[in-house]
Amino acid sequence: MVTIAPDKLRIVPDAKGKPAGVLVDMQTWENIIEALEMADDLPVIRKALSELRAADDNPLKAGFIPWSKAKTRGKKTHAKK
Repeated sequence: MVTIAPDKLRIVPDAKGKPAGVLVDMQTWENIIEALEMADDLPVIRKALSELRAADDNPLKAGFIPWSKAKTRGKKTHAKK
């Protein structure tokens, strides 16, 4: 969760004085982006953990591959481009 201190943001009004946008400092913006990226990753992490538990905590049985093979696959994929 991202907590934003009120002094770290500024509400920008439109011509009629109604809120039209928000201005935040760079550190707050980076924290927001990081939180959104983490939220995006959570379903993938939960699914992987579920698959691991279903495979009696055996990564190979769950279909995971060792890092050494994953690293090699990544190099081959980039070489093809």
